[in-house]
Amino acid sequence: SKTEQLSIINQFSSSLLQITQLDELFDYVTSQVVSRLGFVDCVIYLADEHHEYLEEVASMGLSSQNANYQIIQTRIPIAQGITGYVARTQTAFVSADVSSEPRYIADSRPALSELCVPLVY
Repeated sequence: SKTEQLSIINQFSSSLLQITQLDELFDYVTSQVVSRLGFVDCVIYLADEHHEYLEEVASMGLSSQNANYQIIQTRIPIAQGITGYVARTQTAFVSADVSSEPRYIADSRPALSELCVPLVY
């Protein structure tokens, strides 16, 4: 329900303010997005020092639990894909159907929908 989702987001906000280490933040976000919000998986990328690439720093879900499913792109040029677009513009992106999205980069198990949110710190 909407109320439950808003409650979870409120809990996320409170918890995130208390986390001081990036690795703890990554673990918290990936595990909570998958377990509490019911997403199939969650991946966090960080921009390299020259802001040319996004490097995968954490993941949770089918990609890390099932040996038959691997995330293909562990390094994405910042000029490519939905993830690169979100990093460049610092604007969230949501699509219920990525099959018609030209920026979508498929993994070995392509998604039907995608939510991509910039984490700015």
